[in-house]
Amino acid sequence: MDKTKDHIQLESLMAQTDLGDYFEHWQAMDKSVITFEKGEIIYTLGSRISSLYFMLNGLVELDFYNDQGDIMNITTIQPITVLGEVEYILNCPTLTEATAIAKTVCIEIPIVMNQKYLETDVTFSRFLNQDLALKMTAISHVAIDRRLVSTQTRLAVYILRRGYTEGSEITGLGQIAKTINCSYRQLLRSFKALSDKKLLSHGEKKGVYYLENLSGLEQLVREDNL
Repeated sequence: MDKTKDHIQLESLMAQTDLGDYFEHWQAMDKSVITFEKGEIIYTLGSRISSLYFMLNGLVELDFYNDQGDIMNITTIQPITVLGEVEYILNCPTLTEATAIAKTVCIEIPIVMNQKYLETDVTFSRFLNQDLALKMTAISHVAIDRRLVSTQTRLAVYILRRGYTEGSEITGLGQIAKTINCSYRQLLRSFKALSDKKLLSHGEKKGVYYLENLSGLEQLVREDNL
C-alpha cells in the first residue's frame, strides 16, 4: 500500500475524474491518494473504518464469511464508487471484506476530519444513493446468476472479469470455487469442459490452468446472454 498527499497527483486525478461532480467541498477536504496492490486487503470483515475510499481505478472484490467459515464472494466492483459507505451511513463495523484484485487507486477521505463537509454535502449524498442502488442491483444479479447460470459459464465470467489475458496462469481453484459458489468437483468439471473446447489448457502442475482463447470465452458468455 502506498499513500501520499502529493498535491500535484491530487490535482491530476481531479482533472481526470472531475471530482467536483461528486463533492461540493472537494477543495477544502482533507484527503490522500492511496494505492492498493493486487491481493491487498482494504478492510477486513467486522472492523471499524475511519475513512471512506473513493475508488478511481482498479477492481475490488467484496466477500463475507458464511456459517461454515468459508469465504463467499458477494460481488466485484469497479470505479467510480465508494468503499465503506454502508458502514459510514449506519455507523457500524464493516459488513464485508474488501480486497483489491488488481492495482487499485483510491482517494482516502478521513471521516472525522471531513465530517462537517460530508454531512452537509447534497451532491455527495445524491452520489451515495446512486452508488448504493447500483451495488444492490449488482449483488442481486450475482445471486440470480448463481441460481440460473451453469457453473461453466460462471467460471468463464469469473475469468473475464478479472482481466486475464491469453497465456495468463489461473490458480487458486479452492478460492475460485468459493467465489462462484460451487463445489470443487463441479469446478474441476467446468475447467475440463472449457479445456475440451480449447478455451483453457491444463498446466503441467496440478491445479494450474492457462487462458488460451479469450475471444472464444467471451463468445461463450455472450451466447448465455450474460
